[in-house]
Amino acid sequence: DAAQRHTVVVRLKGGDPLLFGRAQEEIDALTAAGIEVEVVSGITAALAAGAALGVSLTRRGVSRNVSFVTPRIGRDESVSDWAAAVLAADTAVIYMGSGEAQLIADTLIARGLPAGRPVALVENASLPGEARHIARLDQLGQIASRLGGGPAIIVLGEVLRDRLALAQTVSEAAAAAPAPRQVRHR
Repeated sequence: DAAQRHTVVVRLKGGDPLLFGRAQEEIDALTAAGIEVEVVSGITAALAAGAALGVSLTRRGVSRNVSFVTPRIGRDESVSDWAAAVLAADTAVIYMGSGEAQLIADTLIARGLPAGRPVALVENASLPGEARHIARLDQLGQIASRLGGGPAIIVLGEVLRDRLALAQTVSEAAAAAPAPRQVRHR
C-alpha cells in the first residue's frame, strides 16, 4: 500500500534481511505487484556477535568453516536436521534458538558433541544493552535463563576456548575473593 502512495518506501530490518528473515517472501510479493525492490545488506547477527565477543568465527588453525542454522521451522515446512550441520561445522551459529537452549544443548550432546564445548549467547548484538554470556555447552540452558528478552544468538565452537577460559578464571577469582565486610553505623 505504501509503495502505491510514495516514491520511495523503506522496510528497515535489524541484521541482514537475507539470512533467516522473510526477505524472499517480501521480495516475491513486491515483484509480483510490479514494485521495484532494492535490498541493502546489513550486518548479520553472527558477525555482530563475533565482533562483540572479540573472536574470529574462522580463526586460523581452529575453524575452517562456519555453519549458520536455525532449529525453527515455519508452518507447512519440513523438519530440518539442523543438528547435523552444527556437528559438521568447526564453528556454528544458531539463530532463533535461545528459547530452546536446553533442548539444543541436550540434542547436540546426545548426538556426540562434547558437553564442555565452548558456547556463547549474545543478546542484542551490536545494540545498546548488548549482553554476552560464555559457558560450556552443558550450561547453555542456564545462561539462556539470564537473557533479558532481546534477540539472542548462540555461537558454538573452539574459537571461544580462550574466552571460556577467561570467563572461568574471572568467575573463580570472584568466588575466592573474601566477602566484603559489613560496617555498622550507630
